Amino acid sequence: MSQLSPVTFHGDTIFCIDYQGQPYTPAKPIVENLGLSWGTQSVKFNANKERWSVSIIETVAQDGKNREVLCIPVRKLPAFLASINPKKVHAELRPKLELYQAECDDALWDYWSKGQATRKPRQLRLEALALSAAIDERS
Repeated sequence: MSQLSPVTFHGDTIFCIDYQGQPYTPAKPIVENLGLSWGTQSVKFNANKERWSVSIIETVAQDGKNREVLCIPVRKLPAFLASINPKKVHAELRPKLELYQAECDDALWDYWSKGQATRKPRQLRLEALALSAAIDERS
């Protein structure tokens, strides 16, 4: 039985489970926090279990009850988030998702074109997020 541990991820809290020596995260809370349909996203996960490395993990939830939850490795979370259409998430979350997706795009490009990716300071990302939100309010 695995215990859920809260972890800060880009200013949000996700829950991690140590499973087979690597961190996994329950997918449903992330999907629901974005305002997406769990039914649709669970079909997406289950239709391509190998791609997402889906595992059903028995956990002890915060209420102390045992539950089986669909989890993906945290290393797969950036690719999952990149697969989401920002127009399908809550409007207030859209700028944050778009910023995160752009950061992932840049990191992948730098990895392939330069052989490494370097993370930009957090303050620059926060300023870009604030600017993006201000632009969206004017639109």
